[in-house]
Amino acid sequence: MAVTDLDTDSDLTLDFGYTYYDSTLGTSDPNAFATQVTTGQTGGAITFDEITATTATGFVAAADGWITMTIGVGGTSYTTGIVAGSIAMCYDN
Repeated sequence: MAVTDLDTDSDLTLDFGYTYYDSTLGTSDPNAFATQVTTGQTGGAITFDEITATTATGFVAAADGWITMTIGVGGTSYTTGIVAGSIAMCYDN
């Protein structure tokens, strides 16, 4: 995944994780895959610093939900930007 420069102050961080539709069915983890990455400050390829063998190839969602990107810390002057990439997913009922 890649992102363009998203702020003008160079203090924005991004988190990547997941959020469940119904919180009673599983515990959401908004920074399961990346925590406070600074790529949004200058643009470029995103480093997924929280990736482990479980989250990279063996992550199994406990319930319906979303893969999320959220603003972690900072950022008061945002610019329009683009987040682009692919996530390979497999569904098994």
